[in-house]
Amino acid sequence: MTLHIFVPRWMDPTNTNAQNSNAQALLSRFRDPRARWSAVCGDSPAELIRQNGIETIRISSSRWWEVRAIRAYQAKADGIFYPGPHWSDKMGIKVRRFARRSIPVIATMEG
Repeated sequence: MTLHIFVPRWMDPTNTNAQNSNAQALLSRFRDPRARWSAVCGDSPAELIRQNGIETIRISSSRWWEVRAIRAYQAKADGIFYPGPHWSDKMGIKVRRFARRSIPVIATMEG
């Protein structure tokens, strides 16, 4: 059985935020065939992300990105890894809980 893990971090090569860079570095090393990973990006994902077959959900960097991020949280997944601190991250998880679709959230110490 393949587990699908959603990583709500930006995988764009131009996004140098420390948390996004950490998530990119982690995902570039995860190669277990029993796991399927998906993350978000604005335009196109970094090369290492593409090479490792990480699925990306394109979220435009327009003013509606937060709404699209909340929607991305609603995708079918078995877990959420490394959620962000933004309003849209909190709302994405709350909407899942409200809909009685809560799943494990794997947070980091900083999260």
